Amino acid sequence: MAIATEQERKKRQQQIEGFRKKLDDDLKVPEKQIISTVRSAIRKTWMRFPSKLHYLQTRAIPDENPDTRTKWLYQCEKCKGLFKQASIEVDHIKGENPCSSLEDIANYAKALLGVGPDDLQILCIPCHDFKTFHERYGGTEDEAKLNMQV
Repeated sequence: MAIATEQERKKRQQQIEGFRKKLDDDLKVPEKQIISTVRSAIRKTWMRFPSKLHYLQTRAIPDENPDTRTKWLYQCEKCKGLFKQASIEVDHIKGENPCSSLEDIANYAKALLGVGPDDLQILCIPCHDFKTFHERYGGTEDEAKLNMQV
């Protein structure tokens, strides 16, 4: 018969206390934490989602430059520059979908995952960062560029 050592009992108690800190007074996960967890899971799912990967692969352009080791490039649909895959992102044209309540989760998942090629675009990271900033904070494009620099 195995008996838990004092060290194992203390470790178990520390784990219980760690979990308790994440719960409300009724020992339930607070709604804000549920929303955050689900939102993260949906975004993680997007990273390997078939519609995203299909779109990405169909936009690949062979790199014809014999002096590079790059096989595929992607054209940013805003600045028209050519970039390696690590320097681009697949962007939802209609972005900034709210997910701040449990009622928002279904619409958030549909907005992120229920898209086709007409809903997506390839943007280089700087253009994507700018678009996200502009959508989030509004104003003119010039104001957004100035605010991003600050």
